[in-house]
Amino acid sequence: MTEIEDEIIVEFYDTDCMGVVWNGTYFNYFEKVRSKLFRANGYDYSRMYSEGFLLPLVRNSAKYIHPLRLGERAIIKATVTECEYMLEMKYEIREKDSGKLLTKGKSQQMATDLEGNGLGMLPKQFVASFLESV
Repeated sequence: MTEIEDEIIVEFYDTDCMGVVWNGTYFNYFEKVRSKLFRANGYDYSRMYSEGFLLPLVRNSAKYIHPLRLGERAIIKATVTECEYMLEMKYEIREKDSGKLLTKGKSQQMATDLEGNGLGMLPKQFVASFLESV
């Protein structure tokens, strides 16, 4: 599986004093849907660790188009765009009812061993878990 969606309801703790989602919260939303995609492919961070590799973020960005506010429902979509030398994903957050695009984002993760040494490529078994379900 190379794409997945998840629904969120904006909670009070996600917002600033104006009731708008705080900019850093979007990265938590990205992590939530990214982790869901990993689990759907039979991986989670504890399995990666037990197999001797990690996937630290090396780049993470967001483009804020329209605000997301307290109590609103939204759909977060994650799509894998690269899965060989690095794991690259793009994200979209849309209003649940209207489908209006609110935020876009991207992330890149590189594989390392448990000591932080770069592996050069993503582990084959990890890549296969994404490709087998396509």
